[in-house]
Amino acid sequence: IHALKAVAYIKKKLVIISSHVHWVVCSLGQHRLVPNVEEVLNEADARLDAVRQKIGHISEELGEEDLYQFHKAFMSGIQEYVEAVSFHHFIRHRTSAS
Repeated sequence: IHALKAVAYIKKKLVIISSHVHWVVCSLGQHRLVPNVEEVLNEADARLDAVRQKIGHISEELGEEDLYQFHKAFMSGIQEYVEAVSFHHFIRHRTSAS
């Protein structure tokens, strides 16, 4: 039951963050609602660094365990992270990440 509550909480946070990202993207496109685009991108850098640290914690927790046994538990989060990093790179540099 605890795991189900944790998943529900994470899903709720993802919806909130997705809505916020959508608003920021619209704002960056218009440059009217966000007076300092660089400040917003720097804040995103800090959040992405925090996610990188969490990914490191997953790696430490699993240690020598069979990765395939647990991949369903964290793979969707890794995919979200890759999408966020790619999008952030595109907004900052106007090129796709390679």
